[in-house]
Amino acid sequence: MRRNQNITSIFLNISILVTLFFVQTWLKLPDAPPPFTATYVTGFVIIGPLVLTLVLWAITGFRGIKRIYQTKINLLWFLTLVAFAGWAILSQHWDFVSDRRAGVAQNAGLQIVLVFTFALVVFCHPPKLKWLLGVFILILVIQGIIGGLQVAKQLSLGLQAIGEFSFNPKNVGVVVVQSGDLRWLRPYGLLAHPNIYAGMILFGFFGTTSLILSENRRLHIVGGVLFLAGMWIFMLTFSRGAWGGFGVGVLVCLFFVLRKYGIKRRFIIITGLALVLGIIFLLMYRPLLASRVGASTESIEMRSVADRLVYNQIALHAIEFSPIIGIGAGNYPWYAADYLANYTDYDLRGDNVHMVALGIWSELGIVGLGLMGVNILMAIIGIMRNIWRHDSQRAERIAILGIVIAYLAIGLLDHYPWTFIHTQLVWFTMMAAGLSVVIEARD
Repeated sequence: MRRNQNITSIFLNISILVTLFFVQTWLKLPDAPPPFTATYVTGFVIIGPLVLTLVLWAITGFRGIKRIYQTKINLLWFLTLVAFAGWAILSQHWDFVSDRRAGVAQNAGLQIVLVFTFALVVFCHPPKLKWLLGVFILILVIQGIIGGLQVAKQLSLGLQAIGEFSFNPKNVGVVVVQSGDLRWLRPYGLLAHPNIYAGMILFGFFGTTSLILSENRRLHIVGGVLFLAGMWIFMLTFSRGAWGGFGVGVLVCLFFVLRKYGIKRRFIIITGLALVLGIIFLLMYRPLLASRVGASTESIEMRSVADRLVYNQIALHAIEFSPIIGIGAGNYPWYAADYLANYTDYDLRGDNVHMVALGIWSELGIVGLGLMGVNILMAIIGIMRNIWRHDSQRAERIAILGIVIAYLAIGLLDHYPWTFIHTQLVWFTMMAAGLSVVIEARD
């Protein structure tokens, strides 16, 4: 019996890692019948290994579930996780478009339940943190090569079979940076938007820091090389939100690195090389950078900023409309579409508000925002406590903290850390993995 349990645990770990590996592709099931159509979260291929992971955890008898009750932080994290998921499911009874699109709140609620349950599995039965980060480093290499080739060719690569979109910078709707007559394609990788791609690269980017912090000379050399290569690809995304999030995450991690590791020669070398790389990038792409950061008056960039302000304003209107319980999970784009049609003459369609907190508040009210705020706060406090108190896997925990904080910061300027299952899954999985180490050290 014990042998069978161990085998199941091994397969569960493999299933967790495979699921995280699939976050890098937007691949959907071809010609799938309802409820697996492309408009539902179940239409993504990633749902297969995710559900398999949940089934395997059930077969193990929900191994590790008792860890929830062993610290107050863990218990509060779990309770707010469950309460938020329940609140999202309940919101289908008052959602804004229930009479027109009854499946919107159910779909959003299902995504939250799947993501949160997967995070709970990782919390209760975490693989080694170096394996989790190893998956993200592998994604960095794969996506870095694909994105780099897309930029070099200024075209898609014909990889639609594994999730790549077909795009050309000359076409309307393709995301580019524009300076004068130059329309420069930003990399998509296998994802739906360059900003999401930048967020995916960021996972591996932080993952390499665990190798740089290693005392194994070969590992920190490999980590340094991957960090610098990833930095170049990361800069090519021209993603302001991801750049800012990375900066905030690095500053938080730097505090722990300096306190626990001190100033080491390899840190100085990599920092110096990174600065040189940044200067080269600035010199090569200065007109595009000037356009992207608002130093020029390119219409495409001014429109991007203006659109975000409009969606923020609509979110505030939705909050005023229903401040306590919200307009229903996943309903904001529909509310925005109605508002734009009835109260404005803007050439815009319904879309997500580019700020996670406003998105949660507008859809699930102050109740949902409060629950999620406490949940994320407990996760961050737990991860920081683990870094401070425990020596084992400290480098990996610092990298995980960087991912969590970076995504929190990105959420001030973009919505993808919350709205899409791929990025939401990694964000909450990292919180769970970092938090679980408190108990892991005692088991």
